[in-house]
Amino acid sequence: MPVIQQICDRVAVIENGRIVECGPVLDVFTRPKTEEARRLVRGVIDIEIPPELLEHHANGDGPLFKISFIGESAGKPIMAALMQRFPVMVNVLFGRIDHVKDTPFGTLVVQLSGDDQAIAEATQFLIEQDLHVEVLRDV
Repeated sequence: MPVIQQICDRVAVIENGRIVECGPVLDVFTRPKTEEARRLVRGVIDIEIPPELLEHHANGDGPLFKISFIGESAGKPIMAALMQRFPVMVNVLFGRIDHVKDTPFGTLVVQLSGDDQAIAEATQFLIEQDLHVEVLRDV
């Protein structure tokens, strides 16, 4: 898998003699569509959020988001810009950055606190930065 991660352009995931997923390595590694691909990638790149982290913040202040960064956005100070631009507090709970070839990709789990309008505007800002934003827990 590390060799695939570093030198291949495309990858196919085979389960019981049939191709269950095929595509660019970056896509399969960062957004696997099948459970078989998720299991395969999990062995090399643990993109799963520790369950105890989610349980600990189950009743916290503000919604939890999983934010995925790919390429140039992984090196930009987007969270700093978010806090400067909107009246929200960002609590980073989990983060990881990996690489496929020379392309960085990362995952952050954050909790946003502030009024509902500010959180909605901040979330829209993240989406406009070409980030994948997933709500893990809404308030």
